[in-house]
Formats: sequence, structure tokens, C-alpha cells
Amino acid sequence: MFIKLDPEVIDLLCCPMCKGNLSRETHGFVCPDCASHFLQKSLTVGDHDEVFFDFRIQHPPYCTPRTEKEWAETQGLYKKYNAELARKDDYYDYLTEIDSVREIYMQEFHLEGKILDIGGHQGRLRHYLPESRITFYISVDPFPDVFENIQNQPNLLRAFPDLSRPCNFVASFAERLPFKKCAFDWVHMRSVVDHFADPYLALKEAYRVLKPNGRLMIGLSIVELPAGTEDDHAFRLSYNHLMDLLSLTGFAVEKERWQKPPWTYVIYLSARAAKTGQ
Repeated sequence: MFIKLDPEVIDLLCCPMCKGNLSRETHGFVCPDCASHFLQKSLTVGDHDEVFFDFRIQHPPYCTPRTEKEWAETQGLYKKYNAELARKDDYYDYLTEIDSVREIYMQEFHLEGKILDIGGHQGRLRHYLPESRITFYISVDPFPDVFENIQNQPNLLRAFPDLSRPCNFVASFAERLPFKKCAFDWVHMRSVVDHFADPYLALKEAYRVLKPNGRLMIGLSIVELPAGTEDDHAFRLSYNHLMDLLSLTGFAVEKERWQKPPWTYVIYLSARAAKTGQ
């Protein structure tokens, strides 16, 4: 089993649309306040099926906003790229990935307590999190199919042994999180801010779900691509854009570190949710 949802995580759930309390049903959850339904769904993972809860806002096809369609098309490029990496399943590529950020997570930044990993994929961040510091970890991602071929990636499981343990996971968009306010000590966003359909709203949601003085960690590539380059990113933010975005959404930057060569264009930072007790 690769996916789970522990009772203490279920206790933190709310309606991603109106933030109302949810009622449990046989096949998922319903919000009495706005009549939204969120279903339990199944996913084929290797040789068996697993269940997950789908909190993504689903528009009828005849009234899907144009911006949502454009975002889905852009992220189709990302899904294609990710599928190619999965088929390759190169053990040494995984080790290179781990080595490239080892000092970031094991020396520079120390995540602890209740952690929400937005765009957390299969939960690779767990590789860097000592269990003694973690209350629980949740991965949120709009693409639950990242788990589908995990059993067919033996080198991935060899490099990231924590992936063999079930991961608390819900399918959701960063802009409408299905969690109550002031629930988390850390919100983590690595290589996803520039993929969000609405980075501003996503950071406002991160602020909402963080405890007073909780912290946001971001990892982001600060690069400019030549005009006309095919790109699977929804946005390309400059350093100044990122700083302004954090300030506008209520965060105070506490620490910055640039990744070691050859990825010196990737910045990691932690920012405090500058709010008083609620």
C-alpha cells in the first residue's frame, strides 16, 4: 500500500470551496453548507487498487473557465515529462537529485511538527525528514496518478525507501486547500509555485492553514527562457517577484539559500506567517 489517510489528518479536513465542516458519507464527504461532494476514488497501483479522496474542484465541461483549460494544457507538458522520467527510472539520477538538496534539508532548513507538502507528488520529501521531528506529513497534489507506476520503478524505491511506506495523500489544488485554518507548522512548496494556476491565491491558502508563526518553505528556479521555448510552467517569477508575492500574502522571509552548483539558479527560503494567535 502506498496511499493512506490517517484519522488525525481526516480531523483537519474542511470544504475546499467554502471552508465549512464536512460530513462523512459512505463514498466520501459532503459539505452541508455549499452542497459540494468529494468522493473516495480508486487508483490502480501496479498489481492492485488503492483509494484516495478527491478534493479537486470539478467544473462541468460546459462551463470550465478558460484559464483552467489553459492551465491543464500547460501541465500536460509536465505530466509528459514526468512520465518519461518514470520510464527511465535511473538510480543515479535519483542519487544526484538527493545529493543536490541534501544540505538544504538536512543542514539549512529543519522542518518539524505537522507538515503539509503542496505539490508533494509521491511524498519524496519524507526522505529528508527524521521521524523524531515529525508529527505527521501530508502530500497534496492535483495528479494522483503519480502513484500508478511506482511499483514499476524499483530504482526509485531503492533510492527513496520511504516511498515504500504509505503516504498521507489527498488530491487537491493549492488554490483551494481542504484543510482547516491554523492546522500546520510548516507548508512546503518545492518546484511548484511556478506551476500553480494562481500563485497569489495558493500562498494565501498556505497562510490560512499555517499556525501563527508557522513557516512556509519554497524552492524555486529563477530563470528566464528564450521567447518561444516550450515550457511546462504556468509562470516564470523573478527574485523580486517572489519577494513581493511573499510580502503581499503576509509572509516575512527569514532565511535564503541558493542551491549548490550546477543548480545555482534555484533558491530555497523559509518565511514566517506573520500573524497573531487566532
